[in-house]
Amino acid sequence: MITDEPAFSIVSDVVCYRAPKAKLMMLPKTDTGDFIRNCIKTFAPTHLISLERPGKAANGHYHSMRGEVLDDMITDSALFLSEAKKSGATTISIGDGGNEIGMGHIESYAIEDIVDHGDEIACTVPTQELIVAGCSNWGGHAFVCSLYAMGHREVAGLLDEQWHRGVLANITAAGGLDGVKLVNIPTVDGLSERQYYSQINALSQLAR
Repeated sequence: MITDEPAFSIVSDVVCYRAPKAKLMMLPKTDTGDFIRNCIKTFAPTHLISLERPGKAANGHYHSMRGEVLDDMITDSALFLSEAKKSGATTISIGDGGNEIGMGHIESYAIEDIVDHGDEIACTVPTQELIVAGCSNWGGHAFVCSLYAMGHREVAGLLDEQWHRGVLANITAAGGLDGVKLVNIPTVDGLSERQYYSQINALSQLAR
């Protein structure tokens, strides 16, 4: 797992809590290209997954869904995609707002016509496969559910609502914010608990 410096401490807490054997690395702002090439060479991934990661828009900036410029928070990681593809890996992205890596897979006008600030934030970076959801977490959970349905029972624990509640509680305790409300509460994208977990549970039930 790889993330940027601003998110590293929060992601680290969650990884220690739910995936203590996983390796978490920080994407450096200097010598980024060498770091990325070394990662692909060392880990030789079969799949590279980008989840809710802002990508460059046509104006060369990284944006939030609200149109805010995030250049000081995001390190360019598009090289991961080309290097992974070159090594034979499949690149997959998951997003919800049009500003994420992978949305270059969609014609920009589709984002511009549907999403607020779409003409400004639409990411131009594509991936081979793209999962679009009303909430990126739901897209990530749908991906996990598809693995379970295909027979990968090792992900069974992730289908339980309490697993997700535990992660969210850990993120909140580490200082994480609801991405829409921008307050330190255990909710996602401004959704009520009923809205959020009803979709999680519906996907899990479908997988089972």
